[in-house]
Amino acid sequence: MENRKNLMGYVNLLQGRLESILMWLVYPLVAVMVAEIVARYFFLRPLPWVRDVSIWLFAVPFMLTVAHYYNKKAHISAEDLVHVFRLNAPQLAIIDLLHHIIILSVAGFLFWPSLQATIRSFSLQELSGMTTWRPILWPFRAVIPMTMLLLGLQGLSGILEAVKRLQGSDKQ
Repeated sequence: MENRKNLMGYVNLLQGRLESILMWLVYPLVAVMVAEIVARYFFLRPLPWVRDVSIWLFAVPFMLTVAHYYNKKAHISAEDLVHVFRLNAPQLAIIDLLHHIIILSVAGFLFWPSLQATIRSFSLQELSGMTTWRPILWPFRAVIPMTMLLLGLQGLSGILEAVKRLQGSDKQ
């Protein structure tokens, strides 16, 4: 029981810290977009790297905070979809358990192929073909398995929480 609480606490702490760090990426994103506007409209010289950098500065925090917002219940959950049925606590816990099992399964299913793609990209030193700047891609490909790992940890944490709720409802 204590291990379950520790796992959930560590996962939540990790997600909170990650979100605190990633929220600061909005400032470089704004700076890059302003630099592009100035370069394009005042100097008639668009910056070739802005498209890649702006996409990554938006995508990285968006991807890596998915699990955090999943944990904060800032998403549409299975409970939201069935609230009109006025289910009791054990029934809601079962739905929540199934929901978390699906999330863990999807994260697990996507983790391995995305990790393999990241490793392949790293070994090939793959470069972006989107611009003439041609930056390396593996750090950005690594965001997907990291997201799946974090989402899987939140799914596991949710499973443990749902089981705890089910066990608590059996005692009543």
